[in-house]
Amino acid sequence: ITHPSDPNKLAVWFHDDTVESGKSYRYRLRVNLWNRYLGKFAALKDREQGKAPVLLGDWSLPGEPVIVPPAAYFFVTSAPPGKDTAGVTVYKWHKGERVSRIFYVGIGDLIGQVQEGETGILDRQTLQPMRESVDFSTGALVLDLRLNQPVVQRTISDKDKGEFSLRDAESAVLVYLDPADGQVKQRVERFDRYDPTLRALRELEEGT
Repeated sequence: ITHPSDPNKLAVWFHDDTVESGKSYRYRLRVNLWNRYLGKFAALKDREQGKAPVLLGDWSLPGEPVIVPPAAYFFVTSAPPGKDTAGVTVYKWHKGERVSRIFYVGIGDLIGQVQEGETGILDRQTLQPMRESVDFSTGALVLDLRLNQPVVQRTISDKDKGEFSLRDAESAVLVYLDPADGQVKQRVERFDRYDPTLRALRELEEGT
């Protein structure tokens, strides 16, 4: 809530520590103030205003939706030839930092697990990357893996005009069960190469 006399100054803010990753929320609130004139009837024109210990404000209108980023992201980033597995890069929050690992998975495998390694978080004394156990588990179960699946790839030819072209290609396609909603979904390695979220995560990890 902004200050009545200065819309650029915050007067009230709050934190919600019950949110769940991957969900969106809308909030409304009202401010309840302790009545400093409680019992001071002589200072008030309306004596009734001195009887309430708490003054209740009006409810605000619901704000814009707030989307909580998922705790984990994963992308199909490689498909080793001659093997029945695909390389899946998992990004996970760990102590306020995004860290990543590559897991090679096949049909029936869960994507991600607990692994120990350098986290990118620096030790305060040595200033070297710390080694810790990080839970990269996603809960996603691989249901099918097609390594040379025909796909149609869309390529932007003119971003300003919104023009794009389509061409046939082959790619690894990973089908999985999403534990968040119980739905069957898929990720396509050739599409993930150009995924803007993956690009942003890599830039964040590289510090660019």
